[in-house]
Amino acid sequence: MVFSIGVAAVTTYPTASARQRVKKMSVSLPPDLAAFLESRAQERGTAVSAVLAEIVAEARAEDRQRRLDEALALDAEDNRAFARMASAAVREVFSESEW
Repeated sequence: MVFSIGVAAVTTYPTASARQRVKKMSVSLPPDLAAFLESRAQERGTAVSAVLAEIVAEARAEDRQRRLDEALALDAEDNRAFARMASAAVREVFSESEW
């Protein structure tokens, strides 16, 4: 692993589940975040790039879930509006029916 304060070279690494293709890139970080990544990697006995990949994957999953929740909330509003209209129509039909 190549690492200097403020800049880390992200290298390929084996994942727990399988070997994956990765894109090699340089990342500039404030010293405190770089120290955090180094510390976390050392605790886990893994590469800094593996820790960073895990953090980014978690952020992506959280973002996807947030967007899904927002879409479901919008859909719920549409469903409630439809239910209100449909229930009014059903009441009208039943009120005119002879039982």
